[in-house]
Amino acid sequence: MIELFVIMYLARKNGLNALSSRRNPFIFGFLTVVLWIGFEFLAAVIAGVIGIQSVIFAYVLALVGGIIGAAISFKIVDNLAPGNYYTAAEKNSKKALESSHMLIEPGEIIFTYEQSAKGKYWYLFHNNELIKGINPGETLTITTNQSANVFSVTAEKYEYKLNAFIVELSDGEKKHVSYNNNKFSVIEGKQYTTAK
Repeated sequence: MIELFVIMYLARKNGLNALSSRRNPFIFGFLTVVLWIGFEFLAAVIAGVIGIQSVIFAYVLALVGGIIGAAISFKIVDNLAPGNYYTAAEKNSKKALESSHMLIEPGEIIFTYEQSAKGKYWYLFHNNELIKGINPGETLTITTNQSANVFSVTAEKYEYKLNAFIVELSDGEKKHVSYNNNKFSVIEGKQYTTAK
C-alpha cells in the first residue's frame, strides 16, 4: 500500500518536472509508473532466475528495481528539451492577457483568501507574476492598469498553477475577488468564469 502512494507521488512530481519544461505532465507521470513497474518486474524475474529463495530478499530486490526505473524516468525528464505544452488554463490566461488593454485610470482588485478555506498557505499569482504567499483570512489589494487580470494559486512557488481565474476591469473599477474551497469568485460586480 505504501508503495502505491510512493509511485503516485513520484509520478505527480515527475509530471510537474515535465510541465516546467513545457512537456505534457500526464505522459511523463505515466512513464514513471511504467518504468517503476517494469523494472520491478524485471528485478523479480532476475531474482527468480538466479535462484533467490527468500521472498523478503526477492521483494527488496524488486523494490530496488522499481526505484531504478523511477530514477531513469526522472533522468529522462531532466534531459528534455523545452517543449510547447500549455495547460488549457494557461492558454485561456494567455489569450485574455493578449486581448487586455491599458486602463486610463487604474482599477483595484481586493483579493480575500476566505478563513473557511482548508487552512493551507498558498502562493498567489496575478497575470502570471508571483505576488506573495497568502494565509487564510488574509486580504490583499492589487492596483492594476490592465483590463484583463488573471489570478492563479499554487501550494509551492514553482508548482503547476491551479484554478486560473480571469477578472475584467474598466477604468477606475473596483472588484472583490474571493478564494474559497479551491474556487475563485467575484463578490461584487459581474461574475466571471474559471478558465479551464
